[in-house]
Amino acid sequence: MPESMNTNPFNAGLERNPANHQPLTPLTFLERAATVFPQHTAIVHGQLRRD
Repeated sequence: MPESMNTNPFNAGLERNPANHQPLTPLTFLERAATVFPQHTAIVHGQLRRD
């Protein structure tokens, strides 16, 4: 089967760029988690809990 027939048209033109990709670092992960789940406990370390 030719390559063009295997290509999903919904994946065309989606090379990584600032508009569609940002590497997830530990700090950006925490920032994103706080934004997406603001009602959840953020940190649990033994008896220490931070909301």
